[in-house]
Amino acid sequence: MRITVSYPSDIIPNQVKKIRMCWSVKQTKITVLLLLFCSVLCTHAQVCNRCVEMPDSGFISYRLEGEPAHRLFLQEDTLRVKVKGMGLFPPYTLFYVIAQDGCLRRIGMPNAEQTATKGIDIDLPISASLDGKYLKRISDSEIRISGDNRPYFSAQTVKGILNGMDLLWIYDGTMVRDSAVFGKLNKIIKDNVENVQIKILYGKQAYCQYGIAGINGAIIIETKVASRGQNH
Repeated sequence: MRITVSYPSDIIPNQVKKIRMCWSVKQTKITVLLLLFCSVLCTHAQVCNRCVEMPDSGFISYRLEGEPAHRLFLQEDTLRVKVKGMGLFPPYTLFYVIAQDGCLRRIGMPNAEQTATKGIDIDLPISASLDGKYLKRISDSEIRISGDNRPYFSAQTVKGILNGMDLLWIYDGTMVRDSAVFGKLNKIIKDNVENVQIKILYGKQAYCQYGIAGINGAIIIETKVASRGQNH
């Protein structure tokens, strides 16, 4: 869209430049916020696709940097790990035997150290976090992996806490529980561009701040008006 500014002869060119500059800054801010919101929706869609590809079963945890999406399927004395493909690498599955003391021993593939020595690192982020580690059953909906005591929660439990949503969305301090609200958020940003702040939390950071609800990440949308109200 092209905008032409006409001005009387008594307005000096410098004032016109200021007007054009202010308009340009505002348009840039609107564009940046809308692009950010679109990227947020794309992230949400990717998580939705991941959940469609994998049934609502097994155990999930927060994502670590450089780590592919994966899900643990626990049986009495075996563990199956389904790993989502990344880029040109297809999805694959790892198998483990669970010893009586909870130690995980990989079946049918070299362990993480041997894999790294051979220069094959596609499964290294996952296998390194599981090979030789200890699995502890906390409850029917939670297990822990030794090392950094990483938690894995039942996918059904997570979905129940999120009320069927795939990500934690928070608008002005309140958890968004209705998917119909997403359509309204775009309009909210357009109408309140000067007063909207969007914050995205990933991985362990989101989990540490919001617990199980933040296991897939958190999108926080706040208006400055609401923020000022919370400070008083």
